Amino acid sequence: MNSSSNWLTTASGSPARPDPTSYSMQHSKESSESAFAELARRYLKAYGPATPEDLAAWSGMPISKTRAAWQLIADQLIEVEIAGQPAWMLKTYEKWLDEPPIPAPVVRLLPSFDTYLLGYKKRDFAVPPQHARRINAGGGLLNPVLLVDGLAVGTWKSKQQKQRLEVILQPFDQLPPDLQPGLQAEITDLGRFLGVETALQVIPPP
Repeated sequence: MNSSSNWLTTASGSPARPDPTSYSMQHSKESSESAFAELARRYLKAYGPATPEDLAAWSGMPISKTRAAWQLIADQLIEVEIAGQPAWMLKTYEKWLDEPPIPAPVVRLLPSFDTYLLGYKKRDFAVPPQHARRINAGGGLLNPVLLVDGLAVGTWKSKQQKQRLEVILQPFDQLPPDLQPGLQAEITDLGRFLGVETALQVIPPP
C-alpha cells in the first residue's frame, strides 16, 4: 500500500493522482524475461513441438523476443523433427516419444479455426501443400478439416434438419476402408454431443 506521502492532493485536500517520482512504473528487465520465458513454456505445453517462429506467429511478439525466450528455457527443451524440420518440446513430455503408435487410424473432425491449425506459422506438418487452398481459400476463413493421424485428408460440412445431422465429407483422395470404423465413431460422437441422429455423405474426390 502507498503511504499518504506518495499522493498529491488538490487545494481541498482530496487525493489527485500518484506521484510518478515515488515509485517505478516500469517492470524490471528480469521480470520481463521471466514473463517471456513463462509464455514460451505455456505455449509449448499447449502446442509443442514448435519453434520460436511459431510462437511469434501465434503471439504477435517480435521474433527476437521469442528466440530470446527459447534460450531462457533451453535446458527444459528437447529437439525433435517434425516434417523434416527441427522443433522443440518440453522435456516433461519426452516420455511420449517412447509410446507405441496407436494401431487403428485416429480420425477427427476439426471445426473451423481449430487451434491445431492456428497455433503455428506454417501448417505443412498437417496440411499437404497441394491441398492448402482447399482448407484456406483466402479471406481469413478456414474450412472444417477431416484429420487422420494428424494429417488433413479432406474437408467437411454439416447440414441439420430438425433432429438429424448430415455430415458431408469432401476427401482429397479416395479414403481407405480401414477409416470407416473411426470415421463412424467420430460422427456418432458428434451426434451425441449435439443430441441428434447423424448420417454420412461422402463426395467423391475430384
